[in-house]
Amino acid sequence: MEKVPAKEAPTDAEAPKNATTHTIVTGSVPVAELLDGTAGSPTTASGASARTTSARTDVVQAADSAGSRVIGAMDTGASAAGDFTATPLLSAGSWSAGASSGAFTYAYQVPVPETAGGPMPRIALSYSSQTVDGRTSATNNQASWIGDGWDYNPGSITRTYANCRQDSKKTGSNNATHRTADLCWGSENATLSLGGMTTELVWDKDQGTWFTANGDGSKIERIEDPATQNRARNGEYWIVTTRDGTRYHFGLNKLPGHTQGKPVTDSVLTVPVYGNHPGEDCYKAGDWAGSWCTQAWRWNLDYVEDVHGNAMSLWWKSDQNYYARNFNFKSPVVYDRDGYLTRIDYGQRKDGIFSAPAPARVNFKVEDRCFAEGSLTCSEENFTDKDPGKYRIWYDTPADLRRGGKEVLERRTHVLVPQAPHRDPDLRPAAHRHRRPPGGGPVHTEAELPVLRTGPNTALWLESIQRTGGC
Repeated sequence: MEKVPAKEAPTDAEAPKNATTHTIVTGSVPVAELLDGTAGSPTTASGASARTTSARTDVVQAADSAGSRVIGAMDTGASAAGDFTATPLLSAGSWSAGASSGAFTYAYQVPVPETAGGPMPRIALSYSSQTVDGRTSATNNQASWIGDGWDYNPGSITRTYANCRQDSKKTGSNNATHRTADLCWGSENATLSLGGMTTELVWDKDQGTWFTANGDGSKIERIEDPATQNRARNGEYWIVTTRDGTRYHFGLNKLPGHTQGKPVTDSVLTVPVYGNHPGEDCYKAGDWAGSWCTQAWRWNLDYVEDVHGNAMSLWWKSDQNYYARNFNFKSPVVYDRDGYLTRIDYGQRKDGIFSAPAPARVNFKVEDRCFAEGSLTCSEENFTDKDPGKYRIWYDTPADLRRGGKEVLERRTHVLVPQAPHRDPDLRPAAHRHRRPPGGGPVHTEAELPVLRTGPNTALWLESIQRTGGC
């Protein structure tokens, strides 16, 4: 408690005559102990009985005016469930409030070494309050690999598909009486995310071309080349050419100069998709079960080249999962549940991707969304164990949905950990309270899983971003 002059006390209550101080309760002080004991005795009831007892008709009187008086209790803004005090905005970042949209956005630019020329990565950890507001219990509302409301995506093109149960209601479907929760073609569509901008890509059937909905003048090409071996149907990938002539490739997989045995970018995520109407990919009249093929649902940015032949390459890792296609629970099939960036090489030349080392590189590492507690470790054995006490340390991952060795419906994703070129700055949201990685580097991030264990709503939070050295 704190003693302050009566005239400076933050209350409208009148002080007793000749009182020189007021008592202000600012912590978790038992207020009842400050009250006059004759006014009423404290109750020992709990739960519903306590709530009933508190609804009394008599009024608890404050202590005699000659002694101490309770003027008010002030909340500190913190509890076991979190800290709600005001958070200062870092001067190293940029923020804005979204006017009519009501969104609050914040971005932290991660510094990377410059090269002699050519494309360079712009790594910005971005926050938007709307990404949190839009999540519901009916969707995959797991926080991103950085933390709830945060994300980093260098660029991608995403296609959405229709639910077959709904799509079967359209005239001419070959599954009108067999409605499943699989994915069906739906329509020609795509959404481009690049350079902090997101826009729909619109298909002009008459001209046979794609263009951006925002009309920014970019040239959009969708190319089919089975030689890419990117696992998309017919080797489908995209090239977006901006007005300055820079070409952004999405899902190229085999970069210029690739030869047998060289690595691929693994930048395409795929899923089984049915064609249930004439004219749709893989459609077979009267044969619903055979009307499917593997289609891409996301093409990640994996190669950038400017007009001078300078290049930047982005390398990915996809994670697989399984589901019961067409209700076949005995033989679940594979699909890509997610993908994450492993490194960015830049300062390259288009003819030296595989023949010369990259002058600059940003590495990204990932870890399970897990925090070891005592002898309980983040091991595969604990994650796959049937005992909830062993896989509970994956707080925001539904490990209980894993079935029979196949990760059916399982959402085991990772936390982000960028590292910078050559000097390896470590950007890592570690799981749960303040776990720090060994070593260090120019940039370090830290995350936590809040100690909120009263329900299933624990989410990965980004706790801090700190520069720990120079590039």
